[in-house]
Amino acid sequence: MIRHFIVIVFLGLIFGCSENSSTADLSSEANILTFDINGGIQIGSAIIDEKGHSISAEVSFDTDLSDIAISFTLSEGASATHNNKSISNTATFDFTNPIDWVVTAADGTSQIWTINIELSAPLSDALLLSYRISGQNGQTEINSVSNEVTLIMPYGTDFSSLVADFTVSDFATVRIEDEIQESGITPNDFTSSVEYTVTAQDGVTTSKWIVTLDESPEPLYSVSTLVEEFPGNDGISVDSDGNIYVNCNGLVNMWNGTTIYKVTPVGEFSLFKEGLPSWPVGSVLDQDGNMYVSGWNAPGIISKIDLSDASSNQFYSGVQEASGLEIDENGNIYAMEPPTNSMLKIEPDGTKSVFASGSPFNKSSGITYDVANKLFYVTNWNDGVISQVNESGEASNFATLPVGNLGPIINDDHYLYTTSYNANKVFRVSKASGEYDLIAGTGSVGHIDGYGTVATFDRPLGIALSPDGSKLYISEVSPGGKGSLRVITEN
Repeated sequence: MIRHFIVIVFLGLIFGCSENSSTADLSSEANILTFDINGGIQIGSAIIDEKGHSISAEVSFDTDLSDIAISFTLSEGASATHNNKSISNTATFDFTNPIDWVVTAADGTSQIWTINIELSAPLSDALLLSYRISGQNGQTEINSVSNEVTLIMPYGTDFSSLVADFTVSDFATVRIEDEIQESGITPNDFTSSVEYTVTAQDGVTTSKWIVTLDESPEPLYSVSTLVEEFPGNDGISVDSDGNIYVNCNGLVNMWNGTTIYKVTPVGEFSLFKEGLPSWPVGSVLDQDGNMYVSGWNAPGIISKIDLSDASSNQFYSGVQEASGLEIDENGNIYAMEPPTNSMLKIEPDGTKSVFASGSPFNKSSGITYDVANKLFYVTNWNDGVISQVNESGEASNFATLPVGNLGPIINDDHYLYTTSYNANKVFRVSKASGEYDLIAGTGSVGHIDGYGTVATFDRPLGIALSPDGSKLYISEVSPGGKGSLRVITEN
């Protein structure tokens, strides 16, 4: 009898220890870890007080507290009930008054949590914070003292139906007269000033804002197309009759062109010269009716072509990557040699010398000569620098454009003109100050004609002036080896 009693006691001890050990491994945490109000109505973050076992949160002042959707997380293994009913981690409650939840930990211990959601005070801010209309010039001016808003639209804009993008104070509404305004959606007639009324969230505070649109002056330049598509796509020269001679550099990345095309002032084109040294780049005319053309590919030949019959001969050979060409009043030819950052002088008898070199040249490519002031101007391909070179061969930085890949450059009495191949833009630079203007090209690739502010180019390269200086001719390069001949005129 005694033996049986010992066994029963021993088994009871074993099972009792096992049960207590299992309970001890479970968590006693009964906390609400996160609490969020769904629907975008919550103001700020909920405040979770783990010591006081309470949660407080704020929602927009016009929220219906009787139907609030929430989401939350609990301690690992814990569960929650309200009025003895289990709560899922996304639920809807009536928070008109604070409510209590019972959070039960994994080990069975529980904790009461009080949740209180209150309405925020309505905001009284009624400000117009930002305002913009697509395509406008520059930035909008918002005067928060006089409540006046002004902006400038491009010349020719139709003001009768424009859509504004704007921001106002949080939860404020916007009207023009009785019509609700939605940013980016509601069109309005801006042919005269428009008055906006901004009403704060409290429904009482209002402010009025006068929006005035001005039209920018007519752009200085317009762009048109003289030849839609033809093989001419590089350096340009124009004779005294207004005929335009455009080099053909061949296929992009092959640069195997050997021809020059002639374009009449009315846009009729024909093959003028073939069989030239590969990749004709630079082009310049002398006073005797001859055209000099540089061949970029080795051995770097400069050809002299008689415009009267297109006969030609070799003027000089041995310019590395022969690029821009220019001529002075004495008949000396100046050739840019990009690999050596040199400006070479080649006299009529073929004698060559280095006229200028080194900084600020940086793969220098284009060159033009200001006869009146005996100054040369040189463009860099690798950056936006335009150098000025005096008659002693001393070079200095004259202007810096905000783009690289500057190509040929020309000049008239007051300005320099140059193209940017990869930026798809054409610039004008004052010879008096070095200040520059973008006269044509948005930067996008295309063939849109119109005002210079909206026109687009496809890798503009060659540039030349008409005999009377009223037109700028621009050649373009296309991957297929053909380009367009564009015309820029002053309005």
